[in-house]
Amino acid sequence: MISWAHVPTNQTARDRVSHTNKGIATESRKDDNNNTNEKKKNKNKNNKNKNRRKKKKKKKKKKKKKAEEEGEEEEEEEKKTEEEEQQQQQKEQKKKKEKKKNNNNKNIRRRRRKEQEQEQEDEEEEKEEQEKPKVSRNTETHNCQCSASSKPILFMTNASVWQCPL
Repeated sequence: MISWAHVPTNQTARDRVSHTNKGIATESRKDDNNNTNEKKKNKNKNNKNKNRRKKKKKKKKKKKKKAEEEGEEEEEEEKKTEEEEQQQQQKEQKKKKEKKKNNNNKNIRRRRRKEQEQEQEDEEEEKEEQEKPKVSRNTETHNCQCSASSKPILFMTNASVWQCPL
């Protein structure tokens, strides 16, 4: 074995060549080649990993885009359904308002009819009252013996004693 004690450890194999003979230099070149091969392998691995990551990112982006597009489509569908529901609610509200109006109109007509009937009844009662002789509350029937006929006669009495008006 060759001792490397006189060479600092941080020097490369090519720097070692100047301190050693040709046989040792070839070994160090082999080491360099091995190192470069390892570096190339590592680079290839790193590149492959980078490419995998890029592909994953691209796939994620595509998935996001699809999801957004689907989300937009779903949002559009939701908006359409919401608009349809709002239109249906508005139609129902209009129908309810129309029904209320119709019911109110019917109620108004009923009230008017009742009022007219009441007025007619009141008028008929007034006519009947006008046709009857006016007699106060203090009137009573009294068989007057002084009259020629024996029919009861209505007359007003405010006094406590019966008096014949004839």
